[in-house]
Order: sequence, then structure tokens, then C-alpha cells
Amino acid sequence: MRAIALALEALRKVDRYGVRSGSQYAGFKALPPGDFAAAMTPELAAATEMMIQGALQQWLAELVQVEAVKVQSIDSTLHILVRYIVRRTQERRTSEFRRAMS
Repeated sequence: MRAIALALEALRKVDRYGVRSGSQYAGFKALPPGDFAAAMTPELAAATEMMIQGALQQWLAELVQVEAVKVQSIDSTLHILVRYIVRRTQERRTSEFRRAMS
């Protein structure tokens, strides 16, 4: 989650480097209206998985090796599962995040 927060912070700073204001958020217009979790399509889940994995690799690559990211919507709750290896100890870990979307 820290990586996602850092990625969002970096996006806020993008204006400094010549990106047109707001263009980095254009993808959100493609999201269907209403209950996000209920509208979770396989394509949207795959795109979310790639976004999370990319952010983790960009910001935490020195600390962890991401093995898998899984995104699901179950009963209007967004479930995110991240499997990774801590580089320093080579310990495998799994973190799960849930957020009610209604």
C-alpha cells in the first residue's frame, strides 16, 4: 500500500515535468459508473493487478520481489492478495487487503 501511496504522490508531481494537467487520470473515465466492486470485470481486475504489481516493483524492488498480485470482487468487497519475497531474508510472505466498496 505504501507503494501505491508513493505512486499517487509521484503522479501529483508529474505536472512539473510537462505532462498536461489531469491527463494521467484519464483512465478513470473508462470505469463504469456505480458500485465499483460489483462492476469488476476480468479485464478491470487484470488491469488493476498490473497497476499494483508495477507500483510495487517501481517503489519497493530493492526490498521485495513480487511473485503474484490477485484482485477479486466478492460481495461488494475488493480483495487484493500480494505474494512476495523479502529480499533481505528470502522469506516468502502474503499480504491481503480488503475494502468494502458499497
